[in-house]
Amino acid sequence: RGRHLLAAGRAADAAPLCAEAAEMTSRAGAFAEAATLYDHALVNVVNPVERSNLLCERSRMLLASGDPAAAIAPLQEGVELLGEAGNALTAKLLIVLGSVQLALGEHQAALDAFERARLILENALPGPDLALLYARLAMWHDSNLEGAAGLACADRALALAEASDAKPARAAALIYRGAALCELGRRDEGIAVIDRGVAEAMRLRLPEEFGAGIIISVFQKALAMRAGELASVVDLIRSGARALNVGPAPEVLASLIEAVASRFLGDVDQTEAAALAVLDASEAVPTGMSSFLGR
Repeated sequence: RGRHLLAAGRAADAAPLCAEAAEMTSRAGAFAEAATLYDHALVNVVNPVERSNLLCERSRMLLASGDPAAAIAPLQEGVELLGEAGNALTAKLLIVLGSVQLALGEHQAALDAFERARLILENALPGPDLALLYARLAMWHDSNLEGAAGLACADRALALAEASDAKPARAAALIYRGAALCELGRRDEGIAVIDRGVAEAMRLRLPEEFGAGIIISVFQKALAMRAGELASVVDLIRSGARALNVGPAPEVLASLIEAVASRFLGDVDQTEAAALAVLDASEAVPTGMSSFLGR
């Protein structure tokens, strides 16, 4: 019905229905469509908390659909709307903002956002948001090759996730705990932990964790001279992409992994063919981590 109202030019009447439709659409894995519906849902919403919540959800959908750059402005608007209130929603916005900034390679800005969120959440009762924050801090430390710090944050995230039954945070924490173990030289153990996190992310329909976990697992397996295992990872990505309905970005990852596997197996011709496939696939994904890594 919301779409019919939009088609009739009745955007204000359609807005509440669009918010409900966006939530259902996101659960079905159609993240780009959900982002568009959340945009429609924002029409005439002026209450700072309600608007910030919708902006946060729209940004999460943009990130999930492979367009992190477009998520920055809505998140910044949401943080500014809430001002210095320092509530849980502000922290949630900052966690997503930090994740987006890290995906775009803005490491210091990401850390600043995470630390602002930590100041808020550490002064409240522990819960799923704090668990997710520590998983994101583990991700940040891992990306800076700080294995010991990454492991400490991941362990804190796991403990908080278990205490609050925060399944999404647990999946993320497993992936980044595994990455930290790899960085500390415990590669086989780390890969096993990463793959557990990837499996949980797939089950929970978490495209960000699924994609990041796959990337980390692939490169660690290649470094461990286990490139022969990567064909099964390609199959997992393609089946996961169908289940998650996340558009063309996974094909970039699949082609990238085929190139990595061929390179480590010493097949120069196949490596070149796979690399060209990466470039072709990434043309359909102009923004986001998949395109960046593929190129």
